[in-house]
Amino acid sequence: MGSTLHANALVLQFRRDLRHATKALPRQQRRALLDDIDAHLDEALPPDATDSDVRAVLDSLGDAEAIAAAATPAGALADRRIAPEVWALVMLTIGSLLPVLGWAIGLALLWRSRRWSTRDKLLGTLVWPGGMQPLWIMLAIPSGSTDCVNSVCTDSGFVPPPAVGVAILVILVAAPAAVLVHLARGLRHGA
Repeated sequence: MGSTLHANALVLQFRRDLRHATKALPRQQRRALLDDIDAHLDEALPPDATDSDVRAVLDSLGDAEAIAAAATPAGALADRRIAPEVWALVMLTIGSLLPVLGWAIGLALLWRSRRWSTRDKLLGTLVWPGGMQPLWIMLAIPSGSTDCVNSVCTDSGFVPPPAVGVAILVILVAAPAAVLVHLARGLRHGA
């Protein structure tokens, strides 16, 4: 972009708006679009352009949202609403409420996606296989109890010390949650 335009407040604001509006585009497509707009501004605006000249050129381009919408492939907005990747994340975690099937669906969606690397897919598969299924099982298992009859008490079942039980619960929630956050960040950054 021409050095004169770097300092123009209208151009700078337009470029910020355009960068924000095009966040959802794939990285290469976004970069190419921003470069094309910069090249157009360089050609259309002389070094001594006034604010009214700049406004006229920017108005002819349209607003940043319209440019981003025009650059978005047909159907991409609908795909972003309930993308298979989002369903993969849901099914890998809370989808495990459907024993085995929910997690298996999430796993299939994870491996079909082209948006995650093999490393990410392995991480999503191997960190607590079954997603949060072990947590649901642990919560469903009745804890041990103590029965007292005539001052004779007997324990039934295994009861871990409270600190151990809490640590296990935290791990069973934290590991899948950390993987979920990692995979979601990969989607947001277009990885």
